[in-house]
Amino acid sequence: MKAADHPRSGLPVYKSQFHDDKLMSFVRMEKFTAHLMGWIFGRDAKEVWTWEPTWDTPCYRVDPKYLNPIETMPMDGRKFTREWK
Repeated sequence: MKAADHPRSGLPVYKSQFHDDKLMSFVRMEKFTAHLMGWIFGRDAKEVWTWEPTWDTPCYRVDPKYLNPIETMPMDGRKFTREWK
């Protein structure tokens, strides 16, 4: 799982952590609230990611519009919601 707090941020895919069969999820943080943005497999991320030679980090970026809805993430026994009051 990767997280970011900037509204235009996307899922970072680091070269050292990449694998075709890896399921990656993305969370956008807003103060103390986590928004589950979606998920994608590595093989699908390769088709849509971007990389700029001016970036100083060894990673690609997947725009959130290419992520699958978090409700469709293929995991047995998943629990997504926990509210702190």
